[in-house]
Amino acid sequence: MSSDTRAEILGLGARWTEAEQRADTVALDQLAADRFRLVGPFGFVLDKAQWLARYVTGGLTTSSLVWDRGAQGWRLASVQLSPIGAAG
Repeated sequence: MSSDTRAEILGLGARWTEAEQRADTVALDQLAADRFRLVGPFGFVLDKAQWLARYVTGGLTTSSLVWDRGAQGWRLASVQLSPIGAAG
């Protein structure tokens, strides 16, 4: 992988992370593919519209994301979500 490609991927990851932490649904809508699917920790699946809607309701906030490059390519390796108003 060239250093330009790596920088582009890391930049995309940074933009995605910032958009999630700001609950910026406009940016997330532009960044995610139309056929985007989120598979939750208990196996539930959200389509793109359902995934974006969780930011509108304000029920959860994203405090951190970690991207990792493994043998199969880049993946979102860790997400820290917090319910609004939870004791921290």
